[in-house]
Amino acid sequence: MKTSRRAAFTVIELALAMGITTLVGLSVAAATMVISAAREDAEQYQEYVQSARSTSLRIQSALRKASLITSCTPTTLVYWTGDANSNGQINVSELVRISYDHVNKEVREYQVDLGDLNAVAAAILDATVSLATAMDDAAVRELMSTTYKPYLQDRLLSSSVRSVEFSTDKGAPLTGLVRVRLDVGDQAQAIVVQSAVSLRSPATPRVGIVDRVYVLVGTD
Repeated sequence: MKTSRRAAFTVIELALAMGITTLVGLSVAAATMVISAAREDAEQYQEYVQSARSTSLRIQSALRKASLITSCTPTTLVYWTGDANSNGQINVSELVRISYDHVNKEVREYQVDLGDLNAVAAAILDATVSLATAMDDAAVRELMSTTYKPYLQDRLLSSSVRSVEFSTDKGAPLTGLVRVRLDVGDQAQAIVVQSAVSLRSPATPRVGIVDRVYVLVGTD
């Protein structure tokens, strides 16, 4: 009578099978990590794209409504929103300053907001400034950050900004065109958005020169 012999794996076969299983598992894990990393990179890139475009559109929208570009450097822009109280002059609350913070990689917008005060108090506090002062970015920054610090609105426009460049076709305050270049992202991936915007109703015809100083004609 013949006896049946049960097939058995040798130690070498078991080791080989375990090795193959391990390799397959590692390959699957590596592929999963690659796919996950690619998805995260794609999502991050989309965030950069949305941030750059939304910031560019927001700046364009604001500048179209501006009356004057009073100061422009590669990383800072100051503009007069317009004569909101119809006094024919520039008031502190009518100035907006957009600046690039290279340390934190952010573009921020600053404006004095007296909206929480009653009309009388706001009118008293909202001092007028000369066009020459509005053209001095350091003076505007100092005024906003000291005298009007309790009322200063500091808004984040964009983060992860690698660089910003503002430029104009003419020197402020005679320009009616602003070019904006935003580079948003990191070393691995980034997007550059460039735009140019014209002021719809610039107050440049009101700009004159008195004693070699720019003034708003008939108001300063």
